[in-house]
Amino acid sequence: MATKRYLVGGPQNSGKSTYVLSLAKRLQSGHGLRARAIELDVWSGSYPAFRGEVSFKDRPKQFGLAWDWKTPLDERIKEFNEAPDDIVLGDLPGAKIDEATDYMCKNAKADGAIVVSTV
Repeated sequence: MATKRYLVGGPQNSGKSTYVLSLAKRLQSGHGLRARAIELDVWSGSYPAFRGEVSFKDRPKQFGLAWDWKTPLDERIKEFNEAPDDIVLGDLPGAKIDEATDYMCKNAKADGAIVVSTV
């Protein structure tokens, strides 16, 4: 099977990260696929909290564009683009960060997109 890559987007607090992590787990255990979830949202720091490494309250968060966000984002985009898994899911930020979201969509080599909504 050739690798399929999907960007997952939607509003803040719509359950994107929960969905992406759950879907990757389900694809691995229920369907025998190699699946990977990659947190492209370098502002959130949610994945360490989901893994129990820090509490959600204490997770390292960044805000806006007034910091070197491209360096960690380029590393995650590289991981997304080069991951050898069957399915790779890129978890986009929910906050409206236009320049960064445009950058992710232009540089992440996705086969499609999934939109999570609260409606």
